[in-house]
Amino acid sequence: MKRYIKKIYYALKLYLSSIGFIKEEYKTYIAENDIDYDDIYKLRYEVYCTEKNYLDAKFYEDYREKDKYDQHSISFITRDSHGNIVGTARLILGKGDHKIQAEEYLNLPEYIRRGTVVELSRFIVSKQKRGRGHEVTFNLARELMQYSIEKKIDYWVAIIFYPNWVLFNRLGIPFIIFNEPKRWNPMPEHHVVPVFLNVNESFIYFRSKNKILFNYFSKNIRTNYQKNKKLMHEIDAKINEDWFKYKNFL
Repeated sequence: MKRYIKKIYYALKLYLSSIGFIKEEYKTYIAENDIDYDDIYKLRYEVYCTEKNYLDAKFYEDYREKDKYDQHSISFITRDSHGNIVGTARLILGKGDHKIQAEEYLNLPEYIRRGTVVELSRFIVSKQKRGRGHEVTFNLARELMQYSIEKKIDYWVAIIFYPNWVLFNRLGIPFIIFNEPKRWNPMPEHHVVPVFLNVNESFIYFRSKNKILFNYFSKNIRTNYQKNKKLMHEIDAKINEDWFKYKNFL
C-alpha cells in the first residue's frame, strides 16, 4: 500500500511539473566548462568503477572515468537545487571518421542510417538519488530527447547494462532490442543489451499511451505529434516480446 501511494505521489509530481505548477528540483544542461566535465568524470568513476565494477578502477588513477569517445560526444549534467551533480549522460556522435562505440561490437540495423543516429552512453544517476520516483532519470532523459528533436537526430543506439534495460522497460521508455544480450567486454561478468530508440516514434508513443509522460517530455518545445494507436500497439508488442524473452536472462 505504501509503495502504491508513493507511485501516485511521484506521478502527480511529474504531472504538476509538466504543466509548470511546481518548480523542478533538478536542472539538466549540456556541460559548459571544466568544472562540469570534472564533476561528470568523477561521478562516472564513482558509479562505473567503484560501485558497479563495470570498469576496472586500476586504469583510472586520477579517479576520473573518461575515454576517447568523450572527444566527439555531447555530455549532459544534472544538478540539484544546491548545485550538486546527481546525474549525467552523453550522446556519442557518429559522423565522418568517428564511429559510435556500439559499432565496435556489432552491426547496426540496416534501417538505421549513419548520420541520423547517436549512441546514448554513460547514463548515470547518483546512488543517493536513485528511486524517489526516478525524477533524475526522467529529467535527464527529457533533455536528451529534446536535444535530439532539435538536432534532427532520428535514433539512439545504446549498449545498456541489463538492470538498466529492466528499469527503462518498467518506466515505459520504448527501447527495442536489436541484438542478443552480450557479455560486457571490459568486465565479462556483466551483461549488456543492445537496444535502439526511435526518437520521433517515442513522442508518438507517449502521446498515445501516457499523457503525463508526453506532457513532461514535450515541455517547452513545440510538437505536432498526434496519437497513433496502431504504432503504439506495434511498439508494445515488440517490447513485450523482448520482455518475455529476456526478463529471466540472468
